Amino acid sequence: MKRILALFSVLITLGACGIGGWVAARPSLAPFIVPNATEIQVVSQGWGALQIRYYAPGSPTTWHMDVAKQLEAQHWSSPDEEYGALSRTYSRASSFRFGELWEWAYLTFDPLRPHVAQITVRRALSISWWRRLP
Repeated sequence: MKRILALFSVLITLGACGIGGWVAARPSLAPFIVPNATEIQVVSQGWGALQIRYYAPGSPTTWHMDVAKQLEAQHWSSPDEEYGALSRTYSRASSFRFGELWEWAYLTFDPLRPHVAQITVRRALSISWWRRLP
């Protein structure tokens, strides 16, 4: 009976880790896409990395500020002091019992196609107890 309980506990733990890894690898796209965006393309760039591109109506400053406001409302922060350049980096860390989820977003545009938003999103899961193993 103890073996069955131990096996069941291990399976539940592995399942929870698998679900957590899947969630960490698939970020929500809502904060990165402005209303009325068209031609949305999301390309995976490996484990935990996405390239988001879309046509954004209005000036580049408009979509850039809209995305910045959405990210800041969800507790993302930027080390950049001002909104001067239209390339900006955002980051966020979320703590869980077993570790931390680190997220980075890089917003930019192509000067030859200023209405095309280019956003790179990366995620990494840091498991705190993993570093303490011998």
